[in-house]
Formats: sequence, structure tokens, C-alpha cells
Amino acid sequence: RQCKASGSSTSYAFQRLSGPKMEETARAIEGIRVQEFQGSRYVRPQTVSYDLEGTARTWDMIKSMGSVAVVLYHRDLDSVVLVRQFRPPVWASQIPESGGGEVPGLEAGFTYELCAGLIDKSGLTPAEIAREEIAEECGYEVALGSIARVTTYTHATAHLGSREDIFYAEIDESMRNGEGGGLSADGEAIEVLALPLRQAR
Repeated sequence: RQCKASGSSTSYAFQRLSGPKMEETARAIEGIRVQEFQGSRYVRPQTVSYDLEGTARTWDMIKSMGSVAVVLYHRDLDSVVLVRQFRPPVWASQIPESGGGEVPGLEAGFTYELCAGLIDKSGLTPAEIAREEIAEECGYEVALGSIARVTTYTHATAHLGSREDIFYAEIDESMRNGEGGGLSADGEAIEVLALPLRQAR
């Protein structure tokens, strides 16, 4: 139940916990293509206009929702829990601009991430959304009072500028309430992995 990921100089051995395997998800993806923007409830292209020292300037940006992410520590395994999923923008960004060259394989679009989600549910605090994401993505039930806020940061400052709240929580197998893997109705296919702390550097 182990899978390996190699970087430029380091190889990591993850323990697979749950969710669909990367290879299964890749085989299920068909007809992938890039097309013109059709509008979305999640992002909105905008241009900011302003004057700087008497000179008119513009800056293109993408308005998006805020988000939460959770550093999740598994006590039984002495590991950090990460998720792996297909991110279409990561795949699409590797297609050569000129139109020539090779289109990347689907594996190029899979990323390792913290358990995370958008702040898109009215009436819920960021901590409550983090709690839901832990259950949906990773399959563990964590008491709200056990989820600690760490910090807030602004990411992709050149074109997004949206804020993400970072939380910390601990889990063990007695807290498992499902398989995780995300919400298939929302197009999620999330693999849950444990990275031993001795390798997390």
C-alpha cells in the first residue's frame, strides 16, 4: 500500500490511505481539451486601472474565492496527511504555447496538496469549512474545537491575491468516518496519502 514520488533529488515513500488511485483517475479521464473561458461562479477575470506617478496603468487579475487548507497530522502513523488529485490548470499550463511539441501526459496534472477547499458555503466559518473538508476529502471526523488556526496568507499575488486560512488538526484511525476521496458529484477524485514525518523535510 505504498507509492513513491520522486523529485529532483529526493524520493518519498507514501502510505496510501484511501480514495481512488492516481492511475485509476487518469484512465477515467477522456476527451480533455482547452477552450475559451465560458464564465464561472468560481473565478472572474478583471482588469484593475490606476495611476502611478501620473501614468495610467492597468493590471489583469482573476477574482476568486478565499480558501482553507489543513496541516493534518496522523498520530498513529506519525505522518502528515496529503491528498493527490488531478488539477486541469497544472496539466494545461504545460502545453507548449506555440502549438508544437508534445502534449503532456495526464500524470503531469496530478499534484500533492494539503487537504483544502474553497470558502463557498454561506453561514459557515473557515474552521467549520476546514472540518467539512477533512471529512469529505480524507474521511476523518474532527471536533471543531480541535482545529487550530495557524495563519492566513495571500497566494498567487501577481494575478489572484486571494486569501487562504491555514489550520492544524490531528487525527487517528478511531476518528475515521468514511473513505474520503472528495465529492464525486463535484468531479472530485482525491487520493489520500500519508507521508512519514521522518521523510517530511
